[in-house]
Amino acid sequence: FGPTREPSSIDEPVRNRTIATYRAEGELARRLGGSMVVVHPSARKVDLRATADDLDARASALRRSLRQLADLADAQGVMYLLENVPRDYHFGWDPPELAQMIRQLDRSGVRMCFDVGHAHMTGDPARALDACRDVVNYLHVTDNNRRGDLHLVPGQGTINWDRLAESISRLPAETPAMLELFESEAGLAELVKTRLKSDLKRWLA
Repeated sequence: FGPTREPSSIDEPVRNRTIATYRAEGELARRLGGSMVVVHPSARKVDLRATADDLDARASALRRSLRQLADLADAQGVMYLLENVPRDYHFGWDPPELAQMIRQLDRSGVRMCFDVGHAHMTGDPARALDACRDVVNYLHVTDNNRRGDLHLVPGQGTINWDRLAESISRLPAETPAMLELFESEAGLAELVKTRLKSDLKRWLA
């Protein structure tokens, strides 16, 4: 991930290098017995301004990358998952827009990793998940205060987990949910002794 590894880069050498990197990642996943590779659609902005032409060019570049990733997925037997990102990234912070690009591609090897925390920073995560549900194959689960990507334990930020849990419950039961947390092992062990274990079971089961 980063400015030299951007599937939506309008710099074609950068975009080609990105695809080569993901080809290697897919091979690594396959050798390890894994089945999924998460893809950030873009990198953080240096200049927060963006023109409509720039966004259109990035969308076009990302579509080219998704077609190449779909071909890699077919050859490697892995799935590439496009992850929604925070708003300070060049492209990919609108989950329904990403979902629509995946639908239009209509290839089984490219799906979506829905990041709950990122969706909270850009809107209503429950509503966004409902809009993307048919293409979501993986969840990143975390919490924040909407102002920063803090990777808090669910319940420590401002996400309405009871409402989001209703949306999560409508996903296929086998959808993996990974806790993506900035918390020490000791801190997590302590939290599990409290309500966290029962809360997670209620929200994610």
